[in-house]
Amino acid sequence: MSDVVSIKKSSPKSANNEALHYGELPKHGFIRARHLLPILDVSRVTLWRWVQDGIFPHPVTLGQRIKAFKVEEVRAFLDAQGAV
Repeated sequence: MSDVVSIKKSSPKSANNEALHYGELPKHGFIRARHLLPILDVSRVTLWRWVQDGIFPHPVTLGQRIKAFKVEEVRAFLDAQGAV
């Protein structure tokens, strides 16, 4: 399995037409996986495989059934991949 990650600089519109781009990510806060997928241009399964394999940062639990990623860690990951 390759550790190289391909990041799109622009992303297709999500189902709710509010897809974020890398430059639109806030500096701090949290982002749910469904909003992160268009930025990374990967499937949900791939994202969770990356988390399990230690390629992508682990999410934090915000509630009983709510997990989200720290935007600071997502930005650091994207910067390391050269997505700027």
